[in-house]
Amino acid sequence: MKCIKSKADGTIKRVTDEVAFATVGSKWDYVSKSEWKKATRVVEPVKGGEAIAATTDVTVTVKKKKQPKSKK
Repeated sequence: MKCIKSKADGTIKRVTDEVAFATVGSKWDYVSKSEWKKATRVVEPVKGGEAIAATTDVTVTVKKKKQPKSKK
């Protein structure tokens, strides 16, 4: 996967290597993945005035180990 940016309007897309190779040239340029992330991530303000990137909720399942039976 590669990130490309339109020279005309600055649109940033993430495309496959084959598509990027075919389109980069006169109308598109390669850009870094970090630049693509900045353009696509939503920033939410915090009470303290700072801004952080939005995150998704993730549910994690943890299995508890059973206690071994004590020897008699």
